[in-house]
Amino acid sequence: MSLREQLLKSGLASQQQVKRAERESKKRQHEELGQKKQGTKPPAAAAGPADINAQAILEEQRRADRERSRVQEEERRLQELRSRAIDIMVHNDLSDPRATIPYYFVYDRQKISSFRVNEVQQLQLAQGQLAIASFDEFERFYLISRDNALKIALCGQTYLACFHDKSEGASGSASREIEAESRV
Repeated sequence: MSLREQLLKSGLASQQQVKRAERESKKRQHEELGQKKQGTKPPAAAAGPADINAQAILEEQRRADRERSRVQEEERRLQELRSRAIDIMVHNDLSDPRATIPYYFVYDRQKISSFRVNEVQQLQLAQGQLAIASFDEFERFYLISRDNALKIALCGQTYLACFHDKSEGASGSASREIEAESRV
């Protein structure tokens, strides 16, 4: 579909304006052809109002296409990060099906959840060597190593339900919570 047809269809140009623009275009082409035969260069053609309007509309469409493309690329990137985080959680789950000790933690800043761990895992969670992660609204939790928790943190902090990062410079609220609990 040509630009003229698009302008006409969208109602931005009337049939009369389209015909006038076609006449001007044919006239300009005829002059250029005649000057090519004579070996002279055509004078710089003054852009008519129809051409300026068409160029402005075309530029607006290009801008909208670029914006749409940027949004789609961002959505694709976020989906890729989510898939990577889910893959890490599911394939590196260290949960012990025989665990009996409930490990309580605050999830989603408002819910108190629990996860069954054994004694070793309980100590490792408190020391920041293990973390609890989740990716869905059904609160299925996965026990993962610190290294995998750091990889997931790069994908988005929302996946980490409980991670007491004790590394240098860590100032997470989870680290402060465990320190406050140990003082009591």
